[in-house]
Amino acid sequence: MENAEAVRRCLVEDGVSVVRRIVEISEGGRAPKNDPALFALAMAIGLGDETTRRAAVLALPYVARIGTHLFHFLAFVDRFRG
Repeated sequence: MENAEAVRRCLVEDGVSVVRRIVEISEGGRAPKNDPALFALAMAIGLGDETTRRAAVLALPYVARIGTHLFHFLAFVDRFRG
């Protein structure tokens, strides 16, 4: 919960920069698993302003690179948007 709240605060502060960082970390393989990046990207789409949502949608192919990633991402989005 703490991590999700930290991501939410960052999205409010500068959502587009958050999306860029998500892509950077995911593409660079700097995280042991891709799920946190997918979760944060889903938060950007579900909770961000219009500019952030647009950036997140454009970033999706760079973070959800395989089918499994896409299904995980969709499950996360469903939690934020229903």
